Amino acid sequence: KEPNGENFSIILGAVQSTLSIYHAHADDDGATYKCRVWNSQGECETKEVTLSVEKEPRGEGDFNILPPTELQKEQRVRIGGTAIFSCEVDVQGDAVLDFQWFHDQEEIPGETRKTLYLCDVTKEDTGRYRCRVTSCRKSNMSDVMKMEIDTQTLCVAIRKPQNR
Repeated sequence: KEPNGENFSIILGAVQSTLSIYHAHADDDGATYKCRVWNSQGECETKEVTLSVEKEPRGEGDFNILPPTELQKEQRVRIGGTAIFSCEVDVQGDAVLDFQWFHDQEEIPGETRKTLYLCDVTKEDTGRYRCRVTSCRKSNMSDVMKMEIDTQTLCVAIRKPQNR
């Protein structure tokens, strides 16, 4: 509580000039927010704003994650090469989908697109990859896709033409 008795919560990590609220629920309707900034020179506070949540949210469609193609199930890539994984989805209705990629069950920060590009791969990139797809109704994980380093050496023989 503040000295004047008001309730407040500090939102850790909220250091931008915009506050984005993702996946708001009907229970959040009517919540109030204001921004207070301060430094050694003083402080400033915005007017209070009230969150209004649509009672009939859009994006209520359903989805199914399609199995990976044969090429994506197990990829063999040379060190320095590129691996590409795609999370294909069959969508019914107007579902709004969020994607998140995982490597060996660990979330890959910032990899939130339908397609994952691994450029300039190293031995550390080997392993199992999965994609989590989330809508306002459900969350599902894709089948496992594997990436291994291709250690086979490619030899190219060039025969010099004989003079005739």
